[in-house]
Amino acid sequence: MEKHLKEEIIKASDSIRKKFRSLKKDESLELETNEKRLAPLVSPLKTLIDLTQQKDHEVKVEPKIKVEPRIVVSKTPRKRKPKEFEADSLEEDNETSGEEIYESLDEISDTSLQKWNDYASTLGPQSKSYLNGKLFSAQPGHYDSKFGVRMDTKSNNWKIGTKPIEFDKTDTIHIGNYMVQGTPGLFELLFKSIPDNNKVRENDKEVYKQILELTNAHFQEYNPLKKIASSNSYKYKKIISPLFKEPKGSGLLPVNDNKIDYIRWNDPNELVSRLELLIASREAGNTAHLAEIASIEEELREENIIQ
Repeated sequence: MEKHLKEEIIKASDSIRKKFRSLKKDESLELETNEKRLAPLVSPLKTLIDLTQQKDHEVKVEPKIKVEPRIVVSKTPRKRKPKEFEADSLEEDNETSGEEIYESLDEISDTSLQKWNDYASTLGPQSKSYLNGKLFSAQPGHYDSKFGVRMDTKSNNWKIGTKPIEFDKTDTIHIGNYMVQGTPGLFELLFKSIPDNNKVRENDKEVYKQILELTNAHFQEYNPLKKIASSNSYKYKKIISPLFKEPKGSGLLPVNDNKIDYIRWNDPNELVSRLELLIASREAGNTAHLAEIASIEEELREENIIQ
């Protein structure tokens, strides 16, 4: 039932965007048609004014008459054009084949919007507010899909990075077995392109970092073997980059008696088993073994066991 509701909601959102583009196109065609239709009236007026000016420069010339073409305003309300933001913070237009096209906004409100209300009744006040804005905001650029929550049209589930994300009536956030209580600051970080600093606390940033590490949402193509997805956006510069800033060198390392961990193996199956165990631990929220995971993957890659 919930999956069906999400599917109807994303269809309604896409249909609204298509309706907006269609209305803009119709308005442009109407403007061009009126200009051509009124040209016979406008041209003689301009010619008459020019002749009057040539006969007597001392004669007071009335201002040129500018005939504005009549623009027919549609009775159907139109969504405002979203303000341009950084490329990575804009919503993508998911053009899907075979989607349902609604004849009017009234039809949308009577069907899918009612189903959205049914789904929203299962959410807490914060998650309901942010998901509603994500789907129906006139300014989708205010909502972040790269480092935040997005609608995956293939599965019709909310996702962040590689993981599905769910919300309940208490605004608890569920990512697999990982659960955390949502706060105003955490919701800002999960949804907004420019989070409200007045709401975000340091603890919210730490929890957000854990979620990014759990879901790989901060990597290029959500792949932990690739680099962090850097950009010129506000969110990357002010939030992501400081959270994952690598420590700078400070001279020679001090001498100590700590043992150095080496990877020893006789059978590649041992490495594969160890890697599976570490990945399962990481997915459960433990981020203490990322270096070992990378090292094992490198060993297996050198032996052409994985690519």
